[in-house]
Amino acid sequence: MLPSVLIVDNDVQTLETMRLYLEGVARVHTVLGGFQAIEYVQQHHVDIIFLDIEMPIMDGFATLEAMKQASMEELAAVESMNYPAAQTLYDFFRMELLEKKDALK
Repeated sequence: MLPSVLIVDNDVQTLETMRLYLEGVARVHTVLGGFQAIEYVQQHHVDIIFLDIEMPIMDGFATLEAMKQASMEELAAVESMNYPAAQTLYDFFRMELLEKKDALK
């Protein structure tokens, strides 16, 4: 099963770009800000969160702190929306998928 990734940003184009970039190596979910991210994580299992730092109303730091205070289990957040981080994540998932396919042979 593919890992579940939540992408949090206030920019719709960034969300769509990241979704397209990770599609096929992860189950990608997107939300438009910190409050939506907290609500989503409370209701769904997420393996990794890409969390933009500079968002209006609730920035990435406040979002992460609120998640921690709500005792959400095993938070793993990449606290920047940058393409090297996305490439690292993509490579990791791709290698994991390839290893699983080889193990099934």
